[in-house]
Amino acid sequence: MNRKIAISGMSILASLFVLGAGVYAASLTEATSTANTFASANPHLQISSDGTTFTDSISAGLNASHISPGHDQTAVFYLKNTGDQTLSLNTLFNATGVGNALGLTAGHLQNDLQVGIACVDHADDTTAIASIGSQGFHNYEGTAVPFTGAGTLTQNQVAKCTLTASLAVTTDSGQNLVYNATFGGN
Repeated sequence: MNRKIAISGMSILASLFVLGAGVYAASLTEATSTANTFASANPHLQISSDGTTFTDSISAGLNASHISPGHDQTAVFYLKNTGDQTLSLNTLFNATGVGNALGLTAGHLQNDLQVGIACVDHADDTTAIASIGSQGFHNYEGTAVPFTGAGTLTQNQVAKCTLTASLAVTTDSGQNLVYNATFGGN
């Protein structure tokens, strides 16, 4: 008799299990996403000396000539994001190829020279995009100097940038410094 009761109990439990599994399976739902893509952006930063014609490179676009010791000179240039996504400026200024016009070591001018850059949205000429405070030029030499500020350019956005250069009052006159400037983003 106990065996019949045990078999009946197991039969009832098995029936409940099958019934529960069927209800669970009937209430299970799924959603599927197909043909998904991961793709890299095509970042592209261009430069201009006039804010109209943008290219990958300009020559002598960041000159600050005839700086009198104790005074400032400015050079205006423009950066444009011609890529297909928002561009994060990760390097606002990197000076390479530093030397004087004769190809000699630049001497102490690079230690006396202070350089700062401020970039604003060219659409309104006021909204800050990125900047680096004035610091010794030697800090830029072969080093990617990071920016402060928002630091991004949306697609086709143009930044108007002003490079401000100043010399210490004690700087000897008649010196020059030749350099290449690189601006970068991703």
